[in-house]
Amino acid sequence: MNLFSKGFRKPSSYIPLAIFPIVAISAFYLSMIGTGEHIHFLLNKSNLQTIDTLSQEANVYEMSDMRRQHKVLNDQLISNDDKDKTEKEIATAYAGTIMADNLDTGKVAKLRTKLDRSGIVHMAREDGYLVLTMGGFLDNEFGYLKAPNDDIEVGYMIPPYGLTVVSLTELHDGWYFYYTT
Repeated sequence: MNLFSKGFRKPSSYIPLAIFPIVAISAFYLSMIGTGEHIHFLLNKSNLQTIDTLSQEANVYEMSDMRRQHKVLNDQLISNDDKDKTEKEIATAYAGTIMADNLDTGKVAKLRTKLDRSGIVHMAREDGYLVLTMGGFLDNEFGYLKAPNDDIEVGYMIPPYGLTVVSLTELHDGWYFYYTT
């Protein structure tokens, strides 16, 4: 059957057919030139800046995704079975660190939520660097890095574990997307 056997339809009915190839080609092109980091950064810029500010205000220098296997708040590790999502659960699980470091549980819970919303599984602040890990395996990580005075280059070892930066994409205002090995 011929597509046009009943005659032409209104031009607006063909718009979805025209949009799909444009979107597909654009997505393919953007993935080839490595702008995924830029797009993700722009979509999460507000959360990342809030994480930077809030972690300083809350006096939290290390936090991991509290729903995964490696849960950390500053120097305290807890069991893999704990599911710390709410302010009350966080206060119970990390009572020692919260009291010892005089942390505000509300700010800690808000920080955890911001990390979650940005897809960050680990946050570490050391020597002026803010390292926000999105994923990886053991020593091969990737994520966002905020460097003091833009003091970072490929080959540098970043805190907290001294992993070597093998790829670095400058984003905006001291923020970078990094890969380590």
